[in-house]
Amino acid sequence: MDNRPNPMGRKRPILETVKTMTIIFFALSAIAALYDFALAVRVLIMAIVMLVIYTIMLFSKKHKLDDREKETEES
Repeated sequence: MDNRPNPMGRKRPILETVKTMTIIFFALSAIAALYDFALAVRVLIMAIVMLVIYTIMLFSKKHKLDDREKETEES
């Protein structure tokens, strides 16, 4: 693993990135609804898929944290 500092600044967590993309897709869907309903539906579907991915990642992260807490309690 490369432990050198990142010259571009801090590394963004993937969960934060997915959350931001989900919000952007919902906003784009609202804007697209003003112009073309078919486009708005496609973007809304993409936003819903991103929301599902975000919730799955969030729950898996919580599950991993719970497992770590159990390991520390047992030892």
